[in-house]
This record gives sequence, structure tokens and C-alpha cells, in this order.
Amino acid sequence: MDDFEDESGYAKPLTPEFIQKVNDTVCEVAKDADVIVTTARIFGRPAPITVPKDAVALFKDGAVIVDMNADVGGNCELTQPGEVVVEHGVTIVGIENLPGTIASTASMLYSNNLTNFVSSLIQDGELVLSMDDDVLVGAPESSDFHVPGMGGVLVCSDGQIHEKQSRLAEVVN
Repeated sequence: MDDFEDESGYAKPLTPEFIQKVNDTVCEVAKDADVIVTTARIFGRPAPITVPKDAVALFKDGAVIVDMNADVGGNCELTQPGEVVVEHGVTIVGIENLPGTIASTASMLYSNNLTNFVSSLIQDGELVLSMDDDVLVGAPESSDFHVPGMGGVLVCSDGQIHEKQSRLAEVVN
């Protein structure tokens, strides 16, 4: 696997070969896609094209591409920065700084999730941490939501890293 991250954690430019692999894959699955959200961005450079116009032509009518990088040229070859356009029956959303337009909505949704989560930990005015709670300690191995080495949001208990947080334990120890 190629390394596309520099020493400071920023994305490095993609090789032409890698971009071609991505484009080929997008073209292959495009005929079945309803929505694609593009996110490939390289700090200080134009966005790489990851959805070529050939792929857009294969999308079914009514499909949507949300180009999160319209402000730096866009990942979709047909993106028009600042506009929402329809090409080959596919809606291409090129709103610039899209995350900035929904900041208050995202904050509201996050705070609602956080409130519901914290409320679930309080019973009769007391904090209750149940080691049987999948959200806290991670889903059991028999669950479709189980991720090996990843526990829930409870990282430590009684001064120890929770046993399901084995990936974290490897880093810390």
C-alpha cells in the first residue's frame, strides 16, 4: 500500500497510477450508486479528480454527487464550483465550503447525541457505568457491530485500559 501522508499528517499528492485505480473503481461501481460524497483533498493544492466524467455518465438517473471539495476545484470532473448542476441525469452539488454552511446544524445534532448518551448513563440521579452496555464497552463478538480490538467509549475503568481496547493498549504499553 502506498503512503499518501507526509510526516506532518497531511495528504501527499496521489500518483497518476493510484488516481487511475480510483477512477477505474469509481467507474465500475457508478452504475449502482445512488450517492457519492467526495472528500479527497491535498492541503494547498487543487483537489484530485476522483470521479471522472466517464463515471458520471454511468450513474443511474437521479443519482447525486456531493463534492466536498468544490472550493478547490472539486473531485468530480463535472463539478461547477458554487453551483448545483445536472449532468447525464446526475445532480452534482458543488456548494463551496459545504461544511461551513451546516456548522450550526452539525453542532445541534452532535449536542443532541451527546445529551442522549450522557442521559443514558444517569439513573435516579446517579452515574451508572454498566459493563454490559455495548456503547460503553463495545459490542460482543457475536454482534454485527463488533470491531476486533475496539471497545466502546469507556476507555479506562478503575485506572486500567478496558480489555476490549486492545489496540489502544498496544500503543500505550
